[in-house]
Amino acid sequence: MARLRFAAFVVAVAALVAVPARASVIFVLSETPSGGFGSLPVYEDFEAVGPKDSAQLIFASGGIFYAPVTGCGDFSVCPGNVWVTGVPYDNFGIPGDTSGSILTATGNEYFTVTPFFIVRSIGFDIYTINEPGNLKSVVGADDVIVTVLTAGGPTVLNLPPPVGNFGFLGIISDDPILSVTWQADLGYVANTGIDNVRLSEQAVPEPGTLLLLGSGMAGLALRRRRHI
Repeated sequence: MARLRFAAFVVAVAALVAVPARASVIFVLSETPSGGFGSLPVYEDFEAVGPKDSAQLIFASGGIFYAPVTGCGDFSVCPGNVWVTGVPYDNFGIPGDTSGSILTATGNEYFTVTPFFIVRSIGFDIYTINEPGNLKSVVGADDVIVTVLTAGGPTVLNLPPPVGNFGFLGIISDDPILSVTWQADLGYVANTGIDNVRLSEQAVPEPGTLLLLGSGMAGLALRRRRHI
């Protein structure tokens, strides 16, 4: 049942993603890293960032720059900080305590993730809010807004919560990814956050592309064998 609900979530988000953008940006949503992201290295090390459970203005980890967005927009609470959780931590709308440090904020979660070098794919575990029936969720909270800024311009994803308020979000771009902004309202009631940030300098092929490539190579091999 949970897998069916998650499939429905992916289909719903895919419909939201189909919005014209200046750059060609693809979003990959799944329960765990997939579509080529599972083989990418994790660049961040939130476990080494301190002090834990304390507001910080800015910090860097593993070749990635993390900074708050201080302009609140329509938000009523925007203290302008980032926050790395200690372990265990139990405020993400998921069952049980987390087993690793996670990036979030005090107040509404509104921050940017900026790689130090040129990348065309980035992915991370996501913790969201407002899943119907989840006691730790925030009823009526808006979807998380994920803005990908590339050399070709911004692309925006309205991210509804996955099953269990936990999943994985991968981003692939034809143009270099300059930054990713995570914007969550009502985060001061129940946190949202990200973890295990994965980067690649090369674009990760879509699963469909990999299948076509594999089929093409198999066809070439078969044709070559017939000519031998």
